[in-house]
Amino acid sequence: MEKLEDKSPNEGITSKIQHNKGYMALLIVILGLGHVLDEYSSLAPGMIKSSIIDEFFVSIGWKTQDEALQFMNLLGMSAMVIMIGATLFKSLQDVYGRKLIFV
Repeated sequence: MEKLEDKSPNEGITSKIQHNKGYMALLIVILGLGHVLDEYSSLAPGMIKSSIIDEFFVSIGWKTQDEALQFMNLLGMSAMVIMIGATLFKSLQDVYGRKLIFV
């Protein structure tokens, strides 16, 4: 039977890990790009809302800029209500069964 004291401190899991600087640099670059893309995708809808309003509502003379902004905000709020309802339907499906909820 081996004694625990006989093992050198360098043996074990940490001794088998190889530190590779190229891997760490690549990991930092990939995580940095992921962060940039995440920030852009979070901020893009707010930045292009005025362009959407101009393109689809104001340019065809259907609404003014303020009315179109109110309409877009109303659409966004109704979409949030639908998403909250989807969460409710999921929990109802778990309780009562999928066939009953879909029919």
